[in-house]
Amino acid sequence: MKARRAFRSAAGAYLSAICFLWVAAAQASDLWIFTRIAKLRAGDGPQDDRAVLKGVFDVVPPDDGFDPVAQGVTIELAGQAFSLPPGAFVRVGDHDRWKLPRGTGEQVRAAVFDLERRLFRFRLAEIDLPADLTEPLSLSVTVGNDTGRDAFSCTTKNGVAYRCTQAGSWTDPFDLPLVGIHGALLRTGKVLYWSYPQDGVGAEAWLFDPSTQALTEVPVDRDVFCGGHSFLDDGRLLVTSGTDDEFTGDCCAGLRDTHIFDPATETWTRVEDLAAGRWYPTNVTLGDGRVLVFSGLDETAESNPTVELYTPGSGWSLVAGADRHLALYPFLFLLPTGEIFHAGPEETSAWFDPATATWAPGPVKARAHYDGTSVLLPGLERILVAGGGKPAEILDLGDPSPVWRETKKRLRRPRHTNSVLLPDGNVLLVGGGRGNVLFHPPTETWVPLARLGKPRRYHSTALLLPDGRVIAAGTDGNRTAEIFSPPYLFRGPRPEITSAPATISYGTVFSVSTPDPSPIRRVALVRPSAVTHSFNQDQRYVELSFSVAGGGIEAQAPADGNEAPPGYYLLFLVDDLGVPSEGTFVRLIP
Repeated sequence: MKARRAFRSAAGAYLSAICFLWVAAAQASDLWIFTRIAKLRAGDGPQDDRAVLKGVFDVVPPDDGFDPVAQGVTIELAGQAFSLPPGAFVRVGDHDRWKLPRGTGEQVRAAVFDLERRLFRFRLAEIDLPADLTEPLSLSVTVGNDTGRDAFSCTTKNGVAYRCTQAGSWTDPFDLPLVGIHGALLRTGKVLYWSYPQDGVGAEAWLFDPSTQALTEVPVDRDVFCGGHSFLDDGRLLVTSGTDDEFTGDCCAGLRDTHIFDPATETWTRVEDLAAGRWYPTNVTLGDGRVLVFSGLDETAESNPTVELYTPGSGWSLVAGADRHLALYPFLFLLPTGEIFHAGPEETSAWFDPATATWAPGPVKARAHYDGTSVLLPGLERILVAGGGKPAEILDLGDPSPVWRETKKRLRRPRHTNSVLLPDGNVLLVGGGRGNVLFHPPTETWVPLARLGKPRRYHSTALLLPDGRVIAAGTDGNRTAEIFSPPYLFRGPRPEITSAPATISYGTVFSVSTPDPSPIRRVALVRPSAVTHSFNQDQRYVELSFSVAGGGIEAQAPADGNEAPPGYYLLFLVDDLGVPSEGTFVRLIP
């Protein structure tokens, strides 16, 4: 890599309803982004059979072909259309900024285009809405041949829409038999949860089937709470260390245990022990399917600086010369070069080369992000670190001299939030309270989404399900979960995968059958999640090049395991509306 080489769900008695704004664009990466809907406020309308809405909308349009001055603008809301013809805008000084003269429109009271900032802002006068908001609404902004649509939800009080946020919908919280502190999506589609011990010695562990909500206890006789986890190439889950419940000193000490959970038999097996304990470690799966484990507290509650390598079928070995003290649950990512990048949570970062067992210093962040989250973004070059009570920062390892910087748009600073890579390439940040936000990597835009039914903070998890929804669980004392349908599930029919190969070899072209391939704009592999303590140690988003051929899709598999480590992935097709298919499990093999 160049860089390395150069150096209120429904609130109380209020009525909450989902409203719909559809999204369309020529490319999945060029979606219009509605960013200020959360700041809408209603006027003082009558409180009988009318709901009224007025407020300011901010929209980030696509880069290409956007000329509102020459093409004019049409805004549609709740079946009403408002047109601003070509020539309606006047330029502001010598800037790439145009505004609507006062008094031009009756319903569109003000509008500004700032092309340098890629921002369209308009203010609507009072608009009548259905009193109960039970019917889908649509809002669209059209400039020339480009139309932007997305989704938001409104809460009404006494017939007045008083708060609107972008859509997505959470189910009501439902009970689980444990606190979902650790979560992993298995190749069977079930979610494995485990927690600290309650009765007896071993940790609580249960399987949850999202399709039926069936629960199955899968007991383990050791305390695997606070261990690390990642998937092996055969789909089994490798769990490193855990908590030594017999340790009598100050918290906390790690076990030397290693366990494997087999989705086929739904059983735990203890395998060869680690050389030393690791409470709060991070696992990293390498391109050849082996696994490195870093950090953690040993049996004496001291920081463990060693690095150990797990080879399936052979067991553990120490990596000589690789010692380095890292923060607990360090943010570590395999790069396409085969190197591993350490992104925190401390201020310092570094590259680790598994081939030579050497470390090299990386750029320094402005601040640490303890209690935060981190994710390797689609494209596998940029890393996002967010939360922890600090501004979000991003690093582009594709730059010759990469530097951490704050994201272009500011984010509120939640603690203990979880990051989830979605099929459309966006990142969902869940919790840190009840709030949720969508991060759009191309524009570095943060979009508020529907709120959780229950707060999700420390000891909570969130992960992507095969059907494109996201399940959130946990927080100490909270034995519930709830499932989120992102805005893309309200945009229309979904693409369908009718057949795909069960196994895919590196570097090959493979066929995917779908009834209508013409609107497909993205083909992606998403590695199943294995998450705890706000860090998902195994998720990965790999976008594939593809072509439409013979009424189906011909996709190019990843070149090697450094791009996508061997194992099971969810295969998604995403259409020109940003709507994903349901995921299909495929196995990537050498």
